[in-house]
Amino acid sequence: MKDYIISGQVIHGFDKGKTMGFPTYNLKLAVNYPLEDWQGVWCSLTYYRKQKLFGFTHIGPVRIFQEEKIRVKTHLFDWQEDLYGEQMQVELLVKLRDTIDFTNQTDLIRQVMEDLRQELELILRLNSFNLKKISKRKEKTDCLAIGCVINFFWFV
Repeated sequence: MKDYIISGQVIHGFDKGKTMGFPTYNLKLAVNYPLEDWQGVWCSLTYYRKQKLFGFTHIGPVRIFQEEKIRVKTHLFDWQEDLYGEQMQVELLVKLRDTIDFTNQTDLIRQVMEDLRQELELILRLNSFNLKKISKRKEKTDCLAIGCVINFFWFV
């Protein structure tokens, strides 16, 4: 598979994801990427200072909020540090779905929850993890965020 890596600076957005419970990091891109070809929701791996953080990335407009411009927004699992002004790289691993034009916020939240479930299953398969391995880790690892999210969904 061809590498799909996007680099950019974290900028302020409209905080719509945060108000719905899925805060995102909005990227101002360093170079022009073929975003029209990459539109959709992706399982992603973000590289920030020597850390690898799993999450999902949306590329495209969010028309329910009257956004027509193609934007890159990344949600990182169990990570809420203020990164405004920081540089990060996002690797698009697997496309989960195309962009959908939602008619209401409830349907959007339901779909994001489904995207999260699909991505967690995919990450677990790709990395051959299981709940016991993750929960027994005591040191801070690249996969700590996955364990937190899995624990959340396991008990929901």
